[in-house]
Amino acid sequence: DMEWSLDPASLYAVLVQCARWAPGLPMLITEHGVADGRVPDTRRVEFVLRSLAGLRLAVVERALPILGYLHWSLLDNFEWAKGFSMRFGLFRVDYGTLERSWTQGGLAYKGVIDANRLAS
Repeated sequence: DMEWSLDPASLYAVLVQCARWAPGLPMLITEHGVADGRVPDTRRVEFVLRSLAGLRLAVVERALPILGYLHWSLLDNFEWAKGFSMRFGLFRVDYGTLERSWTQGGLAYKGVIDANRLAS
């Protein structure tokens, strides 16, 4: 745990605030994710789905000019503050073999992409 506050609703709030500061300015969300070393990574699943729900509200209901969303991160990687102990990836990396496998959070994100929508 990075000891960061986890509030998926904050993505929506930040997008709305940015739109107030710079109306009409297109926005691209980058490096938006959560560390979750547990298996299954239930915290990431909830974070991804709730964050994307907020992003949908920003686009559909508020018509904010969102260019895209890039989840952080595709693969587990080195975190400067905590080394390899934090797991940010939608794919888990076995550092001994370098084998990659889906996380539950990754599968949840894939499900949204495959369906091209959030579940009701």
